[in-house]
Amino acid sequence: NCGFRSQIKDQPQRKPLEVKILTAEEGESLVLGNTNRVNLNTQEFMTWFQPTYESQNIPEGFTEDHISLSKNLNFKLFLGKWFCDTKLEFGLMFKILNVLEVRGDDIEMYSITEFKDRPEGFEKEYDILYISIFIENGEEINRIVEFPITNLLDDFSKILNKMLYKNVYSYF
Repeated sequence: NCGFRSQIKDQPQRKPLEVKILTAEEGESLVLGNTNRVNLNTQEFMTWFQPTYESQNIPEGFTEDHISLSKNLNFKLFLGKWFCDTKLEFGLMFKILNVLEVRGDDIEMYSITEFKDRPEGFEKEYDILYISIFIENGEEINRIVEFPITNLLDDFSKILNKMLYKNVYSYF
């Protein structure tokens, strides 16, 4: 039993979604396809996701200050298993989503290639140029692109509080 599984709230025990495992240009394995929280407990993700998830601490007061702000939001996460920023930030992202009690049905995850695409071209609708994290409420309200400006907790807080937040690529 890995600790992450017990942290999933309001989730029926689902199976991981079927993904394609390919070999990236650098020789590392690449996951391609729709994924869910249960996928993060599979061999393809566990070696890097579980340690980063377990090592994250959410500061006291963060949950109370933000839980009501995260209600009625949907999250679209584009990730690349091969990408260093995904490996650095994804554990904390899910720690945040868990403490805010975001339901799995409110999170869509898409594993993409090192070229930031998928065969069905879904990422084009969202102008994915770099690995991105979307926060939506019917329409996109903001996004964190590739890496946070300050840190993931502070950037997430600014977006939830509807403060001015521009991702690192918004100036280009």
